[in-house]
Amino acid sequence: MDRTPQEYGEPRAEPLERAWRPAGGADEPPRKRRSLAGAIAAAIAVILAILLISSPWFWAFLGDVGLSGRQYDEGARLSVTRTISFSVAGPWTVDYVLDVPLPRSIPDPGGGYIQEMTKTDPDPTPLDEFKYGWHWMVWESSDSSGRTFTIDYEFEVQTVVWDIDSSESADVADIPQDVSDRYTGVEWKLDPHATGIADLSDDITRNEDGVRDKLKAIYDYLVANIDYESGRSGVPKDCTATLADGTGDCDDQSILFSSLARAAGIPAWLEFGALYDRNADVWGGHAWVKAYVPLKSGGGGAVCIDVVNREFFVRPCNRFADWECDGNGTHMEDYYNTLSYSSAHSVSLDYSETYEGEYEPTGGRVSAPGWIDGAGFQSEISALPSRRAFISN
Repeated sequence: MDRTPQEYGEPRAEPLERAWRPAGGADEPPRKRRSLAGAIAAAIAVILAILLISSPWFWAFLGDVGLSGRQYDEGARLSVTRTISFSVAGPWTVDYVLDVPLPRSIPDPGGGYIQEMTKTDPDPTPLDEFKYGWHWMVWESSDSSGRTFTIDYEFEVQTVVWDIDSSESADVADIPQDVSDRYTGVEWKLDPHATGIADLSDDITRNEDGVRDKLKAIYDYLVANIDYESGRSGVPKDCTATLADGTGDCDDQSILFSSLARAAGIPAWLEFGALYDRNADVWGGHAWVKAYVPLKSGGGGAVCIDVVNREFFVRPCNRFADWECDGNGTHMEDYYNTLSYSSAHSVSLDYSETYEGEYEPTGGRVSAPGWIDGAGFQSEISALPSRRAFISN
């Protein structure tokens, strides 16, 4: 999908100069007579080559190995079932509240939608609560054994590539004050003032001028220094813990990235949802970064950065979003606190959350810079953790 100022471009390479050229005369290698069989073989090879390069799978393969930039489906139709369950250990009754944000359709400034929600079908039917400027599905009741809740979603999603280079990106001073005020302070686990964060951010970004290059420098630092950590559960780490450990999952690395960006004066926050990993054919909860980039031509807007999946200024169509941070740490913490409960007795709950569904590509393929602008290829994480919910009582 096209948009201004982005365009889909592919890396270009100049042809290599031949190391040897025949000089003619006696020094020129003797010409060989081409046989009929050789001519037929050559013709077959040409036909096969044409068929190969006309196949989208060929270019997808080149994108996957980083030779033509990352390749993405232009769009996709997503059909996803989210299942949330809890069970009560013991004979006692608990009063519980389960709240889940209702995903929104995300308009494309150029027309149409980046994410169009076409269906939400929860079972059992929830209450509708409007809080934090967002509609939430809420189930509130009492139970002594446990419950299972399902939500069927359908989306039409488009891949977006923001092809913004250094010459187009404006400076931190050009960021609107209201956006800066909202997304550069402390927000729960995001803390630009935490020990070591401001100094590290300055070390990473001080030699970069525009916002785009500062974000790219932070991205490159995390790619080089923070490893992906799978299998975690519970509360996400704060930014200093991820930095000290040198590891983190999608939430942890997005929190660290946003903290470093905020320390540099750049608005950055988390967007949450679920993602399809076509390599492993699984769905899982996911979090990534949104950041504000001002433009020299005027205005600006939010771009997406997914550190663990090595996607800079790209929002692939293999995901949907159900909520994003709004600058309020209490609201962010509440998003993670999906289920809360209380009881007159000492009880414990077992909680689980899963995604399964269908991913149907639509349209053609689009290219985003790979090895030129992405610090190397890495496939989508095969072990996708569910969005973690911690339970309070």
